[in-house]
Amino acid sequence: MKACNYLFALTLALATLLSAGCASLGNHESALDTSLRAYESALRWQRYDVALSLHADPSQVPMPTHLAAIRVTGFDGGPPVFSADGLHAERSVSIRYFHVDYQSERTLADRQQWTYDKDAGQWRITSPFPAFPYE
Repeated sequence: MKACNYLFALTLALATLLSAGCASLGNHESALDTSLRAYESALRWQRYDVALSLHADPSQVPMPTHLAAIRVTGFDGGPPVFSADGLHAERSVSIRYFHVDYQSERTLADRQQWTYDKDAGQWRITSPFPAFPYE
């Protein structure tokens, strides 16, 4: 009977640890979703200062000089793929944009890489700013 109680207690402890780990990953997923939406919204509304603030090191991100001519019209992306530790994620996005100078809508493939900043408690994008072609 004691072995059965021990096994039950061990199973309960393991289930608790696993659910806590899943809850933590769920929190990370939710926080990433918030950061993804903020980044997309910032690009869509030409709030490049906000988009830049979501980068891990904004001072190292070269900004294209012709952004005033770009109007982002949409984002299509799949779900992010998380690393085993849940602290890194990658997402492929298709960005639709309108180029004012050329009066045409184009599509840009963007591979976003995100890292969870434990100190700030939020996700930061580490990949370069989308390279909207000028032509």
